[in-house]
Amino acid sequence: MISKIITGKSLKGLALYLLGNEKDGPREGAVLLGTSFAGTTPKAFSRQFAAIRRLKPTVNRAVKHVALSLSPEDRMLTDDELLEVARRWREGMGYPEDADWILVRHHDTEHFQHAHLVLSRITAKGEVVSEAHERHRSRKLTEQLEREFGLVPAVKSDNNKEKNMDSNDKQQRRQEAIEARLDELSGQAEIAMATGYVASIEPPSNVDAKTRRDYKRDLLDEEYDKALSALFAAQIRYVRKSQRSLTLHFNDGSRIEDKGDRVTSHGKASAADIAARFVELALAHNWPGVVVRGDDAVIVETYKLALARGLTVSCIDAHQLHLLNLAQGTGTPPSAATAPTVSPAPQPPADPLHGMTGLDGIGQRLQNRQNQSDDNGGSQPKFPTNRWKR
Repeated sequence: MISKIITGKSLKGLALYLLGNEKDGPREGAVLLGTSFAGTTPKAFSRQFAAIRRLKPTVNRAVKHVALSLSPEDRMLTDDELLEVARRWREGMGYPEDADWILVRHHDTEHFQHAHLVLSRITAKGEVVSEAHERHRSRKLTEQLEREFGLVPAVKSDNNKEKNMDSNDKQQRRQEAIEARLDELSGQAEIAMATGYVASIEPPSNVDAKTRRDYKRDLLDEEYDKALSALFAAQIRYVRKSQRSLTLHFNDGSRIEDKGDRVTSHGKASAADIAARFVELALAHNWPGVVVRGDDAVIVETYKLALARGLTVSCIDAHQLHLLNLAQGTGTPPSAATAPTVSPAPQPPADPLHGMTGLDGIGQRLQNRQNQSDDNGGSQPKFPTNRWKR
């Protein structure tokens, strides 16, 4: 038996490779033999692992992947025997019971039987499992398991490379390449979830495609990023603009990515700050309302500000309806029904310029603030209104 150890960043990316995804369906021949996580899907694994990461956010490569490959000459192990092999391996390598794990068996090869053990190096107590001499320790442990379970020992050549698996070298290299790519794509998002809020807003689903394209065209206006820089002047470090998005980098290390019809927050900012930025950008694009996704604290704060500023709120499930009730101060328990759209209570517009479109609205709001500042004896520079005209 060979136990090959790979260290990575993303548990979700690895789980997607091992089990399949929602778009393409479950991976053929993959069987989830067991896990310590509460869920059984890559998405559920990722959410719970992100919470574990918060205990040790400085540990970048916190995922261990152990490929347990048996010789073609070995007898067929039962699922229970593979579970026991994995348990003994975890125990022998120093992984405590509160270190989460996943075991997946693959039946998609005719040459040999193998399973994949996925482990969190961070325990529920916030401790980190040592990697010291792990390959040497794993080799000794594997030899012990071979004797106890009656498995064929791994044959090594003179240059210490296993050769009883040579027929599968290409498949292994392809697997590692796929895992590396998934690790790259998913690792940053998982780490962001561990070190701060990840949330997004978008217009309601009843906004038509033409209007959404108009929202995206705001990003092409050369004055749009300048207007937002002025709007968040005290908070912003710099703005990075591309053809499809505009990213605002803030002094607290967080960033907001604006794609016109979707705004996403990344990094360690407070829920109140994220909500304030979300609502300002929704108003800048002249969205009629918002759909919010992310951490509960961000959702509640965004609901409060959105309703206060005259935006509608769309709840995507019963849980969000419960959060809306909390934001409104009613505290009503969640029900089985969803509330597609909730409108704010009728009130006089807080801003006499409410309803103006995109850049016109931003420019006029800045000008209005400047006029108010002048009335109070302020000395800030004036913004000519024609600067923001399309």
